[in-house]
Amino acid sequence: DNVSLDFGLVRLGDSSSRPITFRNCSNAPIVWSLSLQGDNDIIENCVAQDCNGELENFGSFTTNLKFVAKKTGVFKGVVLLSVVDGKSQMLEITATVQTPEICLESCTFNMGTVFQGIQAETFQITLKNLTSLATSFELINKPDCNYIIRTQPVSGILEEKENLDVLVHFCSNEVGPFDLSIPVEFGIGEAEDIVRSKIAFRLYGICKGPSVEYSALPVLKEPALTSSHVPLEFTHRVMDSVVTDEIKVDDGEHERNEISLNFGSVNVTSVSSRAFLVRNTSAIQTPLTFESLEFAAEDIGEVPYQPAATVAQPSSSVTIRPGFLATSKGSAATPSPPTDPRVPLPSFVKSRGRSLNKKILSRTVNETGVRTKPFRAPEIARKQREEQLLASNALKNGKGLALYISPAEVTLEPYSEVVVTVTCYSDTWGSYKDIIRCAGPTGIKDIPVSVEVKGCPLYLQAYRNEKLNPIVEFPNTAITRRKNSAVSQLEESPKNCVKSLKVKNTSSFDVKVSWETYNTQADSNQLIDLLCFPDTSKGGDLVVLDTRPHEGVRSDHPFNVLKSSCSKLLGKDRAFRQDALSIAFDSNSPGEHLGLVRGVVTLAQENMCTLHTIDGGKEIGVDRRELGVELKVYTRAISIEPKLVVKDGLPEFSVDPKTILSDAKLVSSANFLLANPTQAIISFRLSVSSQFFQLNSSLIDGIAMQSPTDAIHLKPSSSALVSLSLAITAKQLNELVEKAQQHDTKPHTNDFLIVNRTEGQVLRIHACVHATYISDSSTQTFPIEAHLPFSDLHFDSSSIAKKTTDFLAVLDFGTVLLGTTSIQSVTLENRGLGHVSWVAKSLNPDMFIVGADSGCLEGYKSHVSQNKVKVPIQFKPSSLGYTESTISFEDVLSGRNLQVRVYGQVSLDAAVTR
Repeated sequence: DNVSLDFGLVRLGDSSSRPITFRNCSNAPIVWSLSLQGDNDIIENCVAQDCNGELENFGSFTTNLKFVAKKTGVFKGVVLLSVVDGKSQMLEITATVQTPEICLESCTFNMGTVFQGIQAETFQITLKNLTSLATSFELINKPDCNYIIRTQPVSGILEEKENLDVLVHFCSNEVGPFDLSIPVEFGIGEAEDIVRSKIAFRLYGICKGPSVEYSALPVLKEPALTSSHVPLEFTHRVMDSVVTDEIKVDDGEHERNEISLNFGSVNVTSVSSRAFLVRNTSAIQTPLTFESLEFAAEDIGEVPYQPAATVAQPSSSVTIRPGFLATSKGSAATPSPPTDPRVPLPSFVKSRGRSLNKKILSRTVNETGVRTKPFRAPEIARKQREEQLLASNALKNGKGLALYISPAEVTLEPYSEVVVTVTCYSDTWGSYKDIIRCAGPTGIKDIPVSVEVKGCPLYLQAYRNEKLNPIVEFPNTAITRRKNSAVSQLEESPKNCVKSLKVKNTSSFDVKVSWETYNTQADSNQLIDLLCFPDTSKGGDLVVLDTRPHEGVRSDHPFNVLKSSCSKLLGKDRAFRQDALSIAFDSNSPGEHLGLVRGVVTLAQENMCTLHTIDGGKEIGVDRRELGVELKVYTRAISIEPKLVVKDGLPEFSVDPKTILSDAKLVSSANFLLANPTQAIISFRLSVSSQFFQLNSSLIDGIAMQSPTDAIHLKPSSSALVSLSLAITAKQLNELVEKAQQHDTKPHTNDFLIVNRTEGQVLRIHACVHATYISDSSTQTFPIEAHLPFSDLHFDSSSIAKKTTDFLAVLDFGTVLLGTTSIQSVTLENRGLGHVSWVAKSLNPDMFIVGADSGCLEGYKSHVSQNKVKVPIQFKPSSLGYTESTISFEDVLSGRNLQVRVYGQVSLDAAVTR
């Protein structure tokens, strides 16, 4: 039945069987036999199940022919069917024997550069089945801690002539070159008695570990501080106080990783930043930490991210984005604190902010002359408070310098970079050296840091916002002309002659201050001072020479620092007391005075240098042996001649004429205004040169002095209301009148004179109010006068025929008949302005009788005044002969007598009477 027989594809070592069926086409039984002809390989390897037999007529018979593959190749042969006494038949047989065979399209792979622990770029290998056999395969990867190789798939079956791409993942944990052979096993089936074949592919390359590069970033210099904010007369004195920010950046001459951070010269209490770039040049995620070895800042919390206003950013992107800040650990980023001023601050920040605002916000004068506060945005005020708080927290290390590194820890992603900012906070001068240690899997990298902190840690609280040295303005002050113009004599001077300024020490250390005062001169900018200091570091008789701009001549006049000024200021953490600088001004010449108060500052501790070396010569620490650390305070004052003026004239004292009728004191009060027309405070005491005048009180701006003899301090354009009183008795008044009428030539005569006024004669009492200036003991005199009325009792000359004087008259009664009475009269006249009372007295009252024993006369004011009285005198003789007597009219208070001499002749002859 078979035309040909094909065993098909047989794997080497396997066998294949095929059935052969043949028929007896005749009507007679036959005897048959099978035999093989052809190649020896097929004859030897092919076996028939039945090789001969007998077949009945028209019968069929099937037998199996088995081929055993013992050799590869294509085999052909013939099966001969022989029939006894019959015709033979031939059947062609073929067999193909193959063994499994897989090959690699490429068996060598160059990995190039891979990084430790980082999976290399995935590549693929191609497996080719070179046979028609379905072949199984498996890539064998022995566990190895140094290399990790994973294939995808690991195993499988390749069909006839199939190609398969296998992905290979490779990771090396060992740094250095590598050359690996990876076996691939393949075969058919998994029988143990079958030998499986192997092929291999080669991987080679170099493995690198993490790599980090450091480079310094250039610094954008800020505009230099100029002296444009200082008055012209002080320009040459402050130029030396401007500290320039000298920045040194690698210029490429050093190796790339050999960098250093040089902050240059920075002002004490200022905040300065430097930055360096850290670039990850590998594909390995690299954690890094940054630490200051000597002057590490205390934990100040999260610092608002500053978008590198002073640091030039690299062109490539960094892991820290603007508006974000790195946390203390890891590479995660958190948003920066809000800048909205409505967000509440902690209570202690609020309180500091309020107290600072009161002192920082200076008042200005607008165009209309109204004092106003300058506008300041809330964001600016908030930023200032935050900066002060951050600096205070950072410097809690108590070393005078603090380096705050942000970020302190960071994880660099592959091929990324980060800008590390080093912020320098300082409160004490010195030459600081430190090392920033960068640690990570790449090892330790030390970056030297140097900072030259200049300036003085002291400041005047009232001038803390002054960028340059403060200028203390003294109010205009009266000059002094005392022989000993010592400051100790200023205890009675007004308080504005002494400026007490609170001094704050921002340093963490106790400092000593030696105060010096100078008088500035016009040619100061043309000279320099040569300073000599003993060199205590090396011992011996060596000195250190230094120079500084000449700013005046040492002098304690007119500016002087009082002994009460502090000479030692405690560190900021222990400064609970209120230290002050008290500057007194006392000048004996008028004009403008310019001065300088210099406080030479040194540390209270003796150890001024703490430099030491680590790690084989790296120097860290601080050297504070710098000379010339000082606090400068410029002073300006104007001294003027003291002068007072009387406003609205001097007072007039008046007395009611009726008051002089009694012996009570005549009291009169008057006020006058003493004004200060100068622009300085004038201090003085008042006194009166007359015993009849008395200072009652003084009102200054509506406030009464406790005692009339107290010192009076008049501010510019203010005045004092001085109250005076006149106290004199009528007797004293009359005594003065009598002396004045007698034209006494003694020196005090001019103190009381009788003067004629429109209304009549009055007694002028002259006195002086003396203002003795405390500043120079000089005296200014203000004359005062009192015009007092007085009584002046006289005889009216028209009523007396014969008068010898104003105080003595003669009255002749002639011859009177005995038993009769003769009457004559005298007229008393008060020529003064004061009232007068009088009494009459007769030495012979029996014969000479006065018509009125007493009376009162008004002061003369006009012709209708009752200043005259006619007094009758009776002569009533009682005996014959000549009779005379005296009648006196006495002023009751003054005791002045007007005498009338009376006489008459008594007769019995009426013819001789008249």
